[in-house]
Amino acid sequence: MTVRADGRRRAVRQYQPVGHHLRGDLLVAAYYDDRGVVALSTSWLPGELAEAAPELLVAEPLPKMTFGLVEDRTGRRAVRRRDTVAVKPVSEDVSPVLGVESGRPTLTMTNHYWDQRGDVTEYAVDFLGPGRELSADYALE
Repeated sequence: MTVRADGRRRAVRQYQPVGHHLRGDLLVAAYYDDRGVVALSTSWLPGELAEAAPELLVAEPLPKMTFGLVEDRTGRRAVRRRDTVAVKPVSEDVSPVLGVESGRPTLTMTNHYWDQRGDVTEYAVDFLGPGRELSADYALE
């Protein structure tokens, strides 16, 4: 995710695990920069990926994006992605991390990743921190 703050691009510098694999297939992390929380990200992954990529079980930053790690370890290459941007109310479990009241509308990004067989390899929902924006850069050539 690229986050733009005050008209400038900001790099995410700190990763803080909130909880990892609470049900064997759930990965939750908060991302911070010098302005505070950038996003709370929750990913649901097929449980069998943990055997091939044990890094998914450790509460530390991954060596690369989840879909890249999955491809390296399993050969399951992400060939399709769907991003859905929406405004949703902050749930009670997310509100303390974002530092806002439960029910407050906030910007979200939901991602679906499919492999070359058409199977979902990751489903992720990010709640952006207060005052954050989403931006995307695309090569048009």
